[in-house]
This record gives sequence, C-alpha cells and structure tokens, in this order.
Amino acid sequence: MSTTRQIHWGILGLGNIANTFASDLQFVTNAKLLAVASRNHEKAAAFKEKYGAQKAYNNYQALAEDPEIDIIYVATPHVFHFENAKLCLENGKAVLCEKPMTMSVAQVKTLCQIAIDNNCLLMEAMWTTFLPNFTRLKELVVSESLGKITQLKADFGFKSDFDPMSRLFDKKLGGGSIFDIGIYPIYACLTLLGKPDSISTNAVIGTTGVDESCTMKFTYHNSVEAHLFSSLRENTPTSVEIQFENGSAILGPQFYGPTELKIVDKNGNETTYPKYEQGNGYQFEAMHMQSLINEKKLESPVMTHAKSIELAEHIEAVIKKIGTDYKIT
Repeated sequence: MSTTRQIHWGILGLGNIANTFASDLQFVTNAKLLAVASRNHEKAAAFKEKYGAQKAYNNYQALAEDPEIDIIYVATPHVFHFENAKLCLENGKAVLCEKPMTMSVAQVKTLCQIAIDNNCLLMEAMWTTFLPNFTRLKELVVSESLGKITQLKADFGFKSDFDPMSRLFDKKLGGGSIFDIGIYPIYACLTLLGKPDSISTNAVIGTTGVDESCTMKFTYHNSVEAHLFSSLRENTPTSVEIQFENGSAILGPQFYGPTELKIVDKNGNETTYPKYEQGNGYQFEAMHMQSLINEKKLESPVMTHAKSIELAEHIEAVIKKIGTDYKIT
C-alpha cells in the first residue's frame, strides 16, 4: 500500500547502532526523524543536529509521550530493552526494538501482550531478515530448487579486547557472545531449517561469567545438522554455508548485513548476487515498519511475535545448557 503520509520516527538510545539506523532513514521514502532521546542532554543535542531531527529529549519518558511520534526505535543495550519498549508501548507508540528483544522468553511474551493490549505495533529489529540477499536465500530454501538442506554452518566472531566493564563482558549488561552476536547464527538456522529436535553446546566461560565463545549443534529428525558458532575471542568468516541435495550456497562475509550470495548447482554452475551497496541495510526493516503502519497492522507477517518468542526460547535453551544463568524473569 503506498501513501504520501510522512512517518515520524523517534530514536531511544543514541549509541553506535542508533547512528547507523538514523543514517539509513535517509533512504526511506516518507520517513522523518522527528525526535531523539538520551539521558545525556549534550549527546541528544549533538545527535539531533547531526541527523536533522527536530527535537532532542534528555529523558525517555518525554519521547514516549510525544504525540507527534509514530514509531520509536529502541536502540539501548539489550538488558534495557524490556523497560524501554514497555514504556513506549504503554504510551501508545509503535516500537521497533533492537535484537534481542529482551533477555528472557517471559519478557518477550510480556512485551507482545502489552503491545496487543495497547493496540500497538511491535517488531524485533532483526534487520537481517529483510536484506535482499538473505531474502533470496530464504526463497531458495523454500523453493527446493536445489533440493533439501543436508547441512548448514553459520558463524559470527570477532576479536574484542577484554574489558570487564563493557557491555560485551559485563554480565549485568547482558554480556556474552550469545546475546550479542550468537543470536544471528541461531536466527539464520531457525529461519532456514526450523526448530531443531535437539541442541548440544560447548562454551568458553570467561572470568566475568559470560560466554566468550560458544559452539552449538542443532540436530534435526532427518539427520540434518546445523553447526553454529559465536565468539568474542576471534575473527571468523561470519558466513552462512548451506549444502543442498543438488548444490550449495554461501552468504557472506558478514552474512548478517548486506553481503554477497553465491549459489552453485549440481553441475557447478555459479550464480552470484552482489552486495547491496546503498546505505548500511537498516533501511529495509524501516521500510517494512512503515508499510505496517500504513496498513494499520499490529504485527509483522515476516518477523512475527511468534518468531521473536521462538528465537528467545532457543537463546534461553543455549544459555541454560552452557550454565550462564542471567536470572531474569
């Protein structure tokens, strides 16, 4: 459905990912960054000037109560997502909440119910699922033009300097590789293969009590295996590699963002789809959110509430298996 109505965005939390998202809004038709909010007034004012917003708030409540805002993008560290998204929903705002939506299955379910009770659109910002080449890969799997999947590998790793106070390593801030980056291989696996029958794990737990790397195996009833890996200790290819009955596909490097997709059939014929070059790729989820607003939808048919719950369930299952209980209900 097309419309000429301008959609007014607010951004709550102004870190690195918020900068990237704000930059990509310029590629979204009829999108206007109206207001931004940070608990640091100087930071909010500087962000407002950098991206041409009209308003800068030094508290989240004011942004949530702004009657001119249509959608609020919640971009705070994930340990704060629940309280921040809840605030926005209870003030009648549509919410695009950064992944992971919350720190527990119970919190995801609660947020979804709050959204329903307040007639508000809520979607987890799993931007990967809206990117052109990830969409092509999903279509390839569904079409079975190369047959069924026989094996999947997905990884996401980067070498990070250890800092016990940083959000990556501080347990109180939701640290660890699983919540921060392991979510991407898990999501890719669930999207392309569905729910596994069993999960096995092997993790390296650091001195701060969070996983610094984690190896996961998702096993399916048809003997198909998905081998997943996340790490804060080493750089990895960060790709999705799939073996089909009659060919293969590789999405990467940095499969979670705009990247190349190479497909090879059983005769060795290659088809390559190049990396999408405009912007950083966050514009696609923003476009999707705007289409939902225009169509007065309260839930995405692509990134549904059920998908977010399913993703949270599998993250929680991995977390429990490796023994890093965050004690969040």
